[in-house]
Amino acid sequence: MRNPLRLFIALVTMLCALGVTNQVAQANGCITPAAGTSGDPFLISTASNLTCLYANDTYYWHHGYHFRQTTDLDMSAQGAWTHGIGDATLPFDGEYDGASHTISGLTIAAPGAGSLEVGLFGRSTGSIHDLTFSGSVTANSAPGSVIVGGLVGFAGNGSITNAAFLGTVSGSGSTQAIVGGLIGSNQASVATSYSTATVTATSGSGSATAGGLVGFIRGPSVENSFARGNATATGSTGSAAGGLVGDLWRGNVSTSFSTGMATATTTGGTAGVGGISGSANTSWASQLYWDTTTSGISAGSGDGNSAEMFGRTSDQMHQYSTFSAGWSITNGWNPGAGSPWGICNGENYPFLYAFTTSMPSPTCTGSGTAALRTTTLDANGGSCTSATLLAPDTSWLRLPTGTQCTRSGYSLLGWSTSAQFPVAVASAQVTRGWGAIDDTFDGMRMIFIPVGGSTQISGDNILHAVWSPSS
Repeated sequence: MRNPLRLFIALVTMLCALGVTNQVAQANGCITPAAGTSGDPFLISTASNLTCLYANDTYYWHHGYHFRQTTDLDMSAQGAWTHGIGDATLPFDGEYDGASHTISGLTIAAPGAGSLEVGLFGRSTGSIHDLTFSGSVTANSAPGSVIVGGLVGFAGNGSITNAAFLGTVSGSGSTQAIVGGLIGSNQASVATSYSTATVTATSGSGSATAGGLVGFIRGPSVENSFARGNATATGSTGSAAGGLVGDLWRGNVSTSFSTGMATATTTGGTAGVGGISGSANTSWASQLYWDTTTSGISAGSGDGNSAEMFGRTSDQMHQYSTFSAGWSITNGWNPGAGSPWGICNGENYPFLYAFTTSMPSPTCTGSGTAALRTTTLDANGGSCTSATLLAPDTSWLRLPTGTQCTRSGYSLLGWSTSAQFPVAVASAQVTRGWGAIDDTFDGMRMIFIPVGGSTQISGDNILHAVWSPSS
């Protein structure tokens, strides 16, 4: 009797040659096999892996699979996408964990007819978190409608947390266009996210809606988020544009802000423009702020429903006192407080700790700020532009490079807790591209951080420059 396994392998080989199993073979081959569970997720480690997820809809999108990105991805060599991950038929229903990485250089250009939902994720009912995407997203439907967002076109039941989009988003639909910087149409739980996108919605024979963060909100919530881009809506039967939201129909929107301009025009119907929302049901709004100086807008909502929407000047938007009564926000840098927001009082807008790994400025102090610690730099025979650096406990401090510290005839290899750190070891770390090392040499514990690296502050300390003779 012939070996059944060999017969199976022969059959698969023959089918592959005929192209019958191409889709499954491609899916299995372009992402390393995994169980797709939270404990054994599919790893997105290359630009090709992400393109594989995009291209293999039936294999990956709608099975509740878990994906984890392992590095920053530059998609510029992959070519433009013509749709996102997930659609109305097969919405993405799993988890995409960006692990605080970025996706950049991707263009999504979706032409067609009918109802288009377009973004990095076209339609999602799953969980997307800890991801920053920068690129260009465009959709055009004639005849038909578009729902477009930088990160997600249509966000159904699910969650979006610690997510950001930077770039441009535009949508043109002959019957309707809904466009948002981060999300086109939302009914997911959104938290600690933002967009700086330029947003444009156009409809030749219908309505257009544009929002700096979300185009249309139908629930359930958006909180602790912001938008810093401009939104423009141009329609024929009506239009709405808001610095934060195009149309707040329902869903709790709270403790968020916007700074961009909003513009709405229409040849028929009404055009609504607001610093927060072009149109709003304000029973769903709470503690929302917009910058009247940068936006030039005096109303929170274009339809007059502006309760819980507060316009403030740029100077006021930089003050802790503006937000302290209704927001969980620290006055100065204090990541250990557990608040989503912090603000460098008098310097800039509130920042999200989810995207801020070190103190935004040397003077970002205030009540509750962690104590500033001193890192003394021993140039070890050379000279540095500064002999001391200040940063609070637990923050990450980027150390001086060879342009800030110099020594005639020598090259800076990095910094060590010991002035006697072995030069040969330091040179090997730098040459091989390895990171910091914490080890024992000559019976003494020593830490070495290669040039260009950072150190986490824990009390006052001294670091010594490690030099190598120039070749």
